[in-house]
Amino acid sequence: MNRYDSEEGAFIHLLNYDYDEEKDRVKEIPALEVVVTDCPDGRIEMYRLDGREQEYIAKREGEKLILTLRNVSLYTVIAVR
Repeated sequence: MNRYDSEEGAFIHLLNYDYDEEKDRVKEIPALEVVVTDCPDGRIEMYRLDGREQEYIAKREGEKLILTLRNVSLYTVIAVR
């Protein structure tokens, strides 16, 4: 997981390394919690390498944004603007 900040917002890059050699693909992560601090209180956008919509639940706890993602694929970018 890598985070980049700019004037446009916070961008978190997730890379899933759970490669299944038998199936020759990366296994999806059923549920993944990501906690983001010091980020804008704006809209959340998700981008997946496979183009599918990323399922997620978002909640705020004080200064923290807590994201619970479902079925995380090989590569996902989270943008908080």
